[in-house]
Amino acid sequence: MAVLLLKKGINKGADVQVMSDFIHSLWEAELKEHFLAEEKALVPGNDNQHQVYYQQLKTEHQLLAGMIEIIGRQEADLFLIDKFQQQLEQHIRFEEREFFPWLEEHFSVAELEKMGEQLQHLPSKTCVNYKVKFWE
Repeated sequence: MAVLLLKKGINKGADVQVMSDFIHSLWEAELKEHFLAEEKALVPGNDNQHQVYYQQLKTEHQLLAGMIEIIGRQEADLFLIDKFQQQLEQHIRFEEREFFPWLEEHFSVAELEKMGEQLQHLPSKTCVNYKVKFWE
């Protein structure tokens, strides 16, 4: 949802500071905890491909966190916000199209449910509840 809202905001020429504040709010309310929970729930065993996917997950999390740190220091411009939303979209696509399907093929239902239990408590309402509807 955040990617779509940021794309709309960029296309509408929304205020950069408002979008920066949105990204920071998203980080504090959702993404920081989400990244940590994923990294904890999806720790690889001895399988080489799992390790490769997990390392990509962590690397992308670090990249996104670094971008958010720069945005949070009031150093954002439209270019950086656009790059952030592109990177976030790419990360989501990696998870949805590569990593998660691989997990589904290589783990039992019970193992997947255990992973899911560690992730289901994560908050996800920041986007729809954000105070400034910069995307409208």
